Order: sequence, then C-alpha cells, then structure tokens
Amino acid sequence: NSIAWNSFAFTSTNATTGVPLRPAEPNKVGIRLVTDTPTALIDLKKYTSSVASPTPLFDADLAPGPQISMIDTPLWTYVITNTGATRLGNIVLTDTPEGAVTSCSPALTPSTVLEIGASMTCTLTDATTAQQGQYANSATVTSVAVDGSGVPIDGDPVAPGVQEIHPQDTDPS
Repeated sequence: NSIAWNSFAFTSTNATTGVPLRPAEPNKVGIRLVTDTPTALIDLKKYTSSVASPTPLFDADLAPGPQISMIDTPLWTYVITNTGATRLGNIVLTDTPEGAVTSCSPALTPSTVLEIGASMTCTLTDATTAQQGQYANSATVTSVAVDGSGVPIDGDPVAPGVQEIHPQDTDPS
C-alpha cells in the first residue's frame, strides 16, 4: 500500500486594507493506492488405485499404501483445486518419476484457466504393471496467477517488469 500526496497552498488579501493575510498552511489531499496482490493458492491431492479397480481412490501419502495386484496396472488420479483469490493459468502437472500428466478434465492446455474455487481431475496410467514391494512417487502442480483476460498478474507493481505469482503444491503417493 502507498499514498499519493498532492499539496497546495493559497494566500488572500484583506479586501478593506489590502494587507496580505498570513498564508494558509498547505492542504494535503491523500489518495490511498491499494496495491495488495490477490492471494494465489493451488491445492493438489494425489490418489492411487489400479486400472482394474479404479475405485475406491486411496490417499497413499504414507506407507504402506494400497495393494495393487502384480498383474494390474497402477492408476493415479490427481485433483487440482484453485483455493486462492485469483484465477490460475499456465498449469503444469508433473509426477516424479512418471513425467508430465496431461490427461485432464477439463483439458490441460497452455490456455486452460482454473477459476477461483474450481477443480480439475487428471489421471495417469503407469506404462508397466505393478512391481513387487513398496513404491513411492510424488506429483507437483505449478501455475501462474492470471487476470480475467488470462494475462499474468503483476505480483509487485512497483518493480520493473511483470513479477509473476507462481503458486504450487506437491503431494506424495
């Protein structure tokens, strides 16, 4: 927040005597400029299941997690929610070590915008069947706070250039 000030002063003359009156103290008029940046937040929840048994979804944040048959294929479901106070664009979802996750509803494209309070669901099927033993991976979602036209919001209007706001979240499985 900052305040822009405009100062002005005036003098007047006594109409009868012609003697100047004491100058008045300058008047200050202030306008408060609100430069608060809207809060940009994103939430990612990752669930584990299998292609043969896609439900129920298991929140496998801690070991040992769900058991998946070795003849079945692991299926991960990701729920991305805009929990902030601004729209989000340039959403990128990555699962480590699996890679980019692009199978989403609504479709995840460079122009996808997630409205305030809205969610999207993405899925990724492992390229192989389940392996014996404990398995761990994690997913990360990143985004950019955007305005109503999809243009990145300047997180620091005083600094030169656009200082983009990049909310992100990570969830293990």
